[in-house]
Amino acid sequence: MLYDINPDRLNFARVTAEQAAARFGRVADIVTTSDRREALAGASFVINVIAVGGFAATRIDLELPAAMGLRQTVGDTTGVGSVPRPADLPGAVRDRP
Repeated sequence: MLYDINPDRLNFARVTAEQAAARFGRVADIVTTSDRREALAGASFVINVIAVGGFAATRIDLELPAAMGLRQTVGDTTGVGSVPRPADLPGAVRDRP
């Protein structure tokens, strides 16, 4: 089950999942919804993937360390650019409808 409140992102996720399944020769029943209750119904576990602030925030996470002379490869998971990320998450998750 794929869930997103944004129909464009939800469609992108669906297409990406379908392409991955096809590439690896797998059959996958990919179901999408914009209804959170439907997405969570009967779930044994949930994987939550969000990017707080979208591309604009990611850009800052990459450019700010660079402006200070710090080099990194990717700023979203490790390194100096990832420091603000955990601070953004609790509020974003708590404030979800």
